[in-house]
Amino acid sequence: MTQMRTSTLKMMLTLTLAAAFLMGSTTALADHDCREGVKGSCSSKAFALPGTIGEFKKLRASWSKDPWHGAMLFVAAMLARQLNPAEGNKMAVVAVDRVSRLERGSWYKGYRVRRTDLSFYKPHCMRALVQGTSYKKGYAFSPNKIVLRFRVQSRARVTGTISRGRYKVFVWSRGASTAQPIWMKRDSIGRWKAQNWSSIKANCRRPLVKWNAKTPTRAPKWKNPDDDL
Repeated sequence: MTQMRTSTLKMMLTLTLAAAFLMGSTTALADHDCREGVKGSCSSKAFALPGTIGEFKKLRASWSKDPWHGAMLFVAAMLARQLNPAEGNKMAVVAVDRVSRLERGSWYKGYRVRRTDLSFYKPHCMRALVQGTSYKKGYAFSPNKIVLRFRVQSRARVTGTISRGRYKVFVWSRGASTAQPIWMKRDSIGRWKAQNWSSIKANCRRPLVKWNAKTPTRAPKWKNPDDDL
């Protein structure tokens, strides 16, 4: 009788742990379908660009802690800088690695992104990371529908490993033929922050028209230079 009761308890415990695992997996993949070591392309779900640092932190709190969500937050912060520099700068401070990418400044809580790192930042190349944009339209995007597409590599020597706290995320760009890498680093409380994004500007096609931050979804009429005969 005692043995049967013990077996029943073990079975119930196993089922409970299995259910918890499945629920955890569902939560972890709620906003993207990327997995470490699973080679191929994956995408984020559409999300709205936060307008304030408060909204940014709420978005961060609603997402699980992994390199892809960290990269999504980083890109969101860099896009927000183009629409609202004051709030976007605060988001950028929160989204990048504090040890290697911040210096003393007045952007947020006594910090700012290092000036040298901003030299790697080209606004149109960041907009090009949003799926659906085009160089013909200045990489205009909708702040209410941001979708990023990733490429996952299975070779740890290329990407690093999540368990070691440093991982390379590859984001497809609409302005380049290859996915652009962002090195992510996990901080002491488990949040993933951007550590190196210098390659995003590599081979990024220049837009044919100028983008207007006041009307981010409205692209100026494109004039084909080949028609200017």
